[in-house]
Amino acid sequence: MVLEALFGLLLVAAGGQAAVQRVPSVLCNNNSGYESIYNYTLPDLWETQNISLASYTGKQEPGANASEISNGIRHVRPGNGFTPNFLLFKKIHVNGAQEQPLFTYLKKQCPPTRNGFAESKNLFYSPLMNNDIRWNFEKFLVNRQGVPVKRYDPSTIPDDIHNDISELTQHSELSFTGK
Repeated sequence: MVLEALFGLLLVAAGGQAAVQRVPSVLCNNNSGYESIYNYTLPDLWETQNISLASYTGKQEPGANASEISNGIRHVRPGNGFTPNFLLFKKIHVNGAQEQPLFTYLKKQCPPTRNGFAESKNLFYSPLMNNDIRWNFEKFLVNRQGVPVKRYDPSTIPDDIHNDISELTQHSELSFTGK
């Protein structure tokens, strides 16, 4: 399998045919406003009024806990004693039969940014669903009310979503007017 970036599309070449195509971002479904990510949080969230999604990180990284990843970052890549300025958390399921309810909700509200899958032998969960998170660094933008408004492809760098975040932090409405 050959991966090739071409004109902003990620294509998986399979016999000369494109099997996977991505778009940078997609707007999420219009929500009634009664459901939000807060339906899927730990009780301590309400005491602090801070969004604490500490348990919601991908399950693809190696090791049984964040210490192995932390050591890899500190000593290998980038190495030289590097310490990230963010917390690393335990692994959870974001796809498949054991996925966490938060990710079921986010994926229900936001269409996928890619059609199709990589080779299924490289996927370690089942069942496969069209709205599944395809790779690490896929991002969801959620407004102040806890309603998801946009989903970003894993290839989207954080700088590319700055304007969307700024718009949401400056306005408190439930909808998003992004492009």
